[in-house]
Amino acid sequence: MESVDRYVSPEIKQYVVVSRGEYHLFRHLNGSRRSVVIAEDILLPRWFFRLPVLVKGREVWLAGWHRMVRGWIMQQVLKLCAPEITNADVFLFLDTDVFFIRPFTLGKVVREGRVRLLRVPGRAAQLTTHARWHRTAAKMLGLAPCDYYGADFIGNTITWRRDVSLELRARIAAVGGADWVSTITRQSHFSEYILYGVFVQEVIGPEDMRHEATSDEICLDSWYFMDGGGDHIQLLAERLRPNHIAVNIQSNLGLTIAEFRKVVDAAESIAGTASQSVGPKTG
Repeated sequence: MESVDRYVSPEIKQYVVVSRGEYHLFRHLNGSRRSVVIAEDILLPRWFFRLPVLVKGREVWLAGWHRMVRGWIMQQVLKLCAPEITNADVFLFLDTDVFFIRPFTLGKVVREGRVRLLRVPGRAAQLTTHARWHRTAAKMLGLAPCDYYGADFIGNTITWRRDVSLELRARIAAVGGADWVSTITRQSHFSEYILYGVFVQEVIGPEDMRHEATSDEICLDSWYFMDGGGDHIQLLAERLRPNHIAVNIQSNLGLTIAEFRKVVDAAESIAGTASQSVGPKTG
């Protein structure tokens, strides 16, 4: 939240989606620039209920009070519910482990009306998990079976269009013969980012000019500078590029708050924004 307040243009509003049981922990974040939204309210009138306890260490939801859905699947469904959360024309999805290190404006992801689409040719082509996600996308979009559509569409800062999101949902419903949420929550292996990317690439097609595909990441993932060896601050300095406006520090790295802050401060210093922030620095 701190980095959003410091570096993100004020006209861009942030939405934090939490379960009803967690709302009391986050409601103090509501303000002119940020809204805390209850996940269950977004899903109405459908019946989804988040179990108050973890099942085998994982979050689980009940669909229709009889079918269990993994929390990871529900997180992706909620991203596809963005049109219900906001009336904005462009959505930017951030992982919770992402923090900004440089000023961010809409111009970073929208050029002459075309919205940035992350498309990295060849990446993750050999991963079994990604092959399953591509096959699921093909099935839900009514395409011929395919293990890989030539590129990866997954990242830490992903942009979608509102109109395309709605078209995608309509396609899923038409192909599946059921409500799009019901169709998705019945999948065992699913990636919302691959689904959207394949839809844009294979269904909408290259003649549609609403997106601008790029392989340039605007967020540096900690995988590339905290990969198990060496001085991670030095690696951060070597791998941070001018196009990186944010850095992701994965929560499963187990960093202490002090260690996390050290990386954040180093990234800002390397980016040259430590003393040029657009708002106060706190905590």
